[in-house]
Amino acid sequence: MNACFHYFAVKYMAVRAGFSPEDSQIIAEYSQFLDDCTREIEVRVDESALPQDIMERELFTYTDNHCCIYIPKTAALRREEVATEEEWLEDILADSTWKYALLPFHYLPPVPLTDAAIEAADPRNDNLLTEDIRDPEGHAVFGGLLAGTVEAVHAAGKPSPGKPSPAEPLIRAGVLCHILADSFSHYLFSGLKHVTNEVKLMEIRDCQNQADLTKRYDPRVLSSRPAVGCLQAGSAMDDNGIMGGLIRQTRFGYTFNNREKTEDAAERILRFFFRCRNVPVDPANETLIKNTVAAIRELTDSSPVAFTPEGIKALARKWTDRTGLAYDYDRDRVRERLMKSDADGRLEELCRFNIVVDDVQRAVLADY
Repeated sequence: MNACFHYFAVKYMAVRAGFSPEDSQIIAEYSQFLDDCTREIEVRVDESALPQDIMERELFTYTDNHCCIYIPKTAALRREEVATEEEWLEDILADSTWKYALLPFHYLPPVPLTDAAIEAADPRNDNLLTEDIRDPEGHAVFGGLLAGTVEAVHAAGKPSPGKPSPAEPLIRAGVLCHILADSFSHYLFSGLKHVTNEVKLMEIRDCQNQADLTKRYDPRVLSSRPAVGCLQAGSAMDDNGIMGGLIRQTRFGYTFNNREKTEDAAERILRFFFRCRNVPVDPANETLIKNTVAAIRELTDSSPVAFTPEGIKALARKWTDRTGLAYDYDRDRVRERLMKSDADGRLEELCRFNIVVDDVQRAVLADY
């Protein structure tokens, strides 16, 4: 899934479930930002301004005698950053944080993994494969994260004029939205080297009109592990609103329908939002969920969109015309906001983001 779902659809769903437009914007920004954090960015900070939980977890470092905290990397290296496939894999394997970026946020395993299991990278180990999270509460990894997020949103209470919602519960909600959605779009793929990722493209068709879209996809791009943080429709097999067939080493002729995956993910995210707000899903809200999913089905089509500033503006106009909401996402602006300290020299939002990222990594990796 790309920004059309992770940002635009998530903001729409959050508002429909009762979050304020301001809180919904933060949730949606972090849902999309996970795909845009492709490298760690060092930010200098006065050690005396670091919160206690950052100190206790040692989520800071010293560089050139300066105390630093990072904007964490939550997406894998993109293929286009290196010249050849061999260099791409080499860079991935040489990066000490790559497994923590891929596994927790885009390819959630069904059970907590140990470092020993990861290093073994046994291609027959199906514990490395992502499951679609159809029972969020019962999922061995996601269930605990879900409960903690619901509790945090409840504890924050309802915002009021002059009392905005605390950042951390909203960041948690956005991060979990991304994980939940990707569990459907990356179903049966792995965040680690695994034979199930070695695919060959057969055919891609538009779910709505059956138009053949195969030529839009570069088989070389799709011949290894699936892309993370795709910038443009036509660059990854989890694009919204398509269906197709793949030849796999392990599952010959596997087919997928991303329209169904999008709808399933949207329904579960809406139910997650209602639970966060402690609102029962009564018959009226069941109807709201059904109507919202129908609107998302219409808006997350397979039209190719370049996620440039101009492309984002075009998408914003499309979604605003349909939903009446204001949309404005800029990954550089989010980065700048995270790097900006307050009057006391604190980087509170960046610290909260680091805590959420660390919690997800700890939940996924049993011996982290």
